Amino acid sequence: METIDTIMSRKATRAYLDKDIDDSIITELIETAAFSPSYGSTQPWKVYVAKGEKLDKLRSIWKERMSNASNLTLSNLNQGVKPDVPGPDKESLKHLPEFSENTDAWLKHRLKDTGLTEKEHGEILGKGATSFYGAPVCVFLGVSKYSSKYSYYDLGAFSQTMMLAAKDKGINSLPAFTNVMYGDVLHKELGIPADINVLIGICLGYEDKESIMNKPRSEHLPIDEYLKIVSE
Repeated sequence: METIDTIMSRKATRAYLDKDIDDSIITELIETAAFSPSYGSTQPWKVYVAKGEKLDKLRSIWKERMSNASNLTLSNLNQGVKPDVPGPDKESLKHLPEFSENTDAWLKHRLKDTGLTEKEHGEILGKGATSFYGAPVCVFLGVSKYSSKYSYYDLGAFSQTMMLAAKDKGINSLPAFTNVMYGDVLHKELGIPADINVLIGICLGYEDKESIMNKPRSEHLPIDEYLKIVSE
C-alpha cells in the first residue's frame, strides 16, 4: 500500500473480528515502529503486549470496574480510575473551547452516520471499552516517569508509526484512554515496573466491517483553521 493511502485509510476501529494476530507479525510491527524519531535517539519507549488469556483477564477486570459506567461520556470517564497519566476531562476542556466544539461535532457526526441516539451510542461505547473493543491484541506503550515531557512526543511518533505499519498489513487499530484507565492493574498483570508510566493502550485487530460502530469516519478540520505559513 502506498504511504499516503495508508495514512488516509487508517481510522479508529471500535469493533474487531475474532481473529488472532500471529506473534511474528506483532514483533514486526514493533520493530518497524522503533524506526520512529526520538530526541537524541533516546528511544524512550517501553512496549507491553497483552493477548490471549491475559487480555481476557484484563477484560474481566475492566468489566467489573466499569459496571457503573456503561454509558460512556466525558463526565463519567474518570470516575474511579487510576491511570498513570491523567486522561481527558471536562475541566481541562473549559480552557479549550475549540476542543469541546470538535468533540461535540465528532459525536454529532457519529450519531448521524449510525442512526443511534446519544444514549445508545454511549452504551455501546461503554460495552466496547470493557472488552477492549473485542480486539485480539492490545499494545501498551510507556516511558520512564523520570523522562521529560518531550518523550511523550517520541512515544506519539512510535504509536503512529506502529498503527500505520499495521494498516499496511490490513490490521486496524484504536488508541484509547479507556485501555489504560486502571494503571494499577496493568502494572500488576503485565509486570510493568513502578517507574514506568503507561500512556496509551492501542487495540490491534482485523476490522469487523459489519459493525455499526465502524461505519462513521471522523471529519477533519479545514486546513486554514490550524495552518499558518510564514515566509517573511
